[in-house]
Amino acid sequence: MYTIFLLMYAAATPVEKDVKPVAQAGFPGQVAGEFDLLVGDGSQARKLGTWMRSGRGLRMTKPRGFGHNLYFPRTLPAYRDGVMRERYQSERNHDLTLLFRASAPADDLEAFNAYGLTIYKSEVRFTRFEDGYSRAMDTVVELPDLRSHRRLELVVTALGPHLNAQLFDGDSLESIAVLSVTDERYVGGEIGLRLGKRVDVERLSALTSDSIAASVPDALVG
Repeated sequence: MYTIFLLMYAAATPVEKDVKPVAQAGFPGQVAGEFDLLVGDGSQARKLGTWMRSGRGLRMTKPRGFGHNLYFPRTLPAYRDGVMRERYQSERNHDLTLLFRASAPADDLEAFNAYGLTIYKSEVRFTRFEDGYSRAMDTVVELPDLRSHRRLELVVTALGPHLNAQLFDGDSLESIAVLSVTDERYVGGEIGLRLGKRVDVERLSALTSDSIAASVPDALVG
């Protein structure tokens, strides 16, 4: 029955034209069983490029070569199914990929495999990385006014081969887009990030299916 709870957790309200700002922007605080992935100073992270933590969040300040930047916090065991939440803001164009079920050779982080939710300028898509090379998994979603949303909340659900993503405005919580794909290539791995310039990740957390199952009330288990 935790499957039903998982889908309910990630469900979004339909897009509405007249969305009023909420008193406190952002999703509710951390729930039982949810892992904060950006704890500590990041010294244990596997990373490419130069990264900095500040009051605004985690930022990539200098890639290692053109476009080469990766950050894997390593604060969560191998991740299979569950819900990932991310909150970030961009000073210019959106340029971010939330990576999950990722793996890489110990001596070659660039040759990583992973799924990713990629947000680039006005495009949103699911991406599959194979040995560091990416390809879109489905039709790219075009959002011409995405740049007007400087702060975004992302909710990504991974349940077996079913991958679902929802984007919200970070201030009003207006639902902006919903994407879904099905793929069986990767079943588990790390959670990580690829960032462009002037993008600050304020929050990155995960709730595993085991944690969700443990928190479901007996009345829902049946």
